[in-house]
Amino acid sequence: MTPFIALLFLFSSANAFAPSQYGHYRIAHTCQAKKGDDVEQQQAFPVGTFVEFVEKKRVHIGKILSVEHKSNGGARYDVDSGGKHYGIADKAVSFAMPCPNTPGKASKLYQEFEEAQQISEKEIQVKLDISAE
Repeated sequence: MTPFIALLFLFSSANAFAPSQYGHYRIAHTCQAKKGDDVEQQQAFPVGTFVEFVEKKRVHIGKILSVEHKSNGGARYDVDSGGKHYGIADKAVSFAMPCPNTPGKASKLYQEFEEAQQISEKEIQVKLDISAE
């Protein structure tokens, strides 16, 4: 059984060193950068989404006010966090949740989100009845 597995591994990895059947043109063609308007826009969070983000090594929460799509396909967000506005990149967002449609539910959810942000680890462990071990 062991010699069979060794032969199978040998022959399957040998193809990695064999010349490609597509030739060099195919490889070079697939590695070329996209030109013009061929840049794909990545999926961005919609306006009104509640987000947790990192800005200058500090964690904040806020609501997305506007979305700007960059030429390389990325997104930037204008976020309101307690009356302050932050312009953040998409990679700075660590958590996001959609905002409810009704203003009452939205404000209640945002208040709960703020409370969860302020609570300490010890209080979370007590509320969830878990230990650090």
